[in-house]
Amino acid sequence: MEKQLYVLNVTQLDLQKLLELKVTNPLSELVNEINHISNEIADELLILLNKIATKGPIPAMLSADTAIGRTLEMLLGIDINSSKKPDYKGIELKSYRDKRGNRKNLFAQVPDWSISKFKSSAEILNEFGYKRGDDFKLYCTVSTIVRNSQGLKLKMDTEINQLIENSQKSTVGDFVVWGLETLHKRLIEKHNETFWIAADSAEVLHQVEKVLF
Repeated sequence: MEKQLYVLNVTQLDLQKLLELKVTNPLSELVNEINHISNEIADELLILLNKIATKGPIPAMLSADTAIGRTLEMLLGIDINSSKKPDYKGIELKSYRDKRGNRKNLFAQVPDWSISKFKSSAEILNEFGYKRGDDFKLYCTVSTIVRNSQGLKLKMDTEINQLIENSQKSTVGDFVVWGLETLHKRLIEKHNETFWIAADSAEVLHQVEKVLF
């Protein structure tokens, strides 16, 4: 099917009826073939993950929050890089420690600085950061429901299709903006197909972490 063009006259054909027919027809054959091809990679990945799971606890590659993901990528032969593209042949992998209640990160996306009041992450840090030991940091969760301890909140403006971060400081107000179209494209790009993989972890043998997928 590679590089082949299929043209359907949707004004003349009842596509739903053709797909629901028990009798095979050219449209149902085409759709079944497309589904088969799209499922091949997912089936391949599922088989590999099942094989990894049967190995029992596996020493983690490193001791860090990213240990689960890095170890899984190593076992699957995936090169470690900072690419925004999905991890395994078009499929995104999201691995996490099963017994932790942490939120799951979908993707990262910087604001549209060109239409934002603040023009860099440094400006945000300077305005809302705080001292912790010898460091000046800003670690926080921002919600559309309530303001956080820094007085920050997200709000949606569907009329102009924007997600806006707002400060309760009257001197700041709305300070960064994301276009909803950009966020939607990033979500489809990153999570067109996603495997969520839970792992148990334990520290054994002089604090060496082992993970069980």
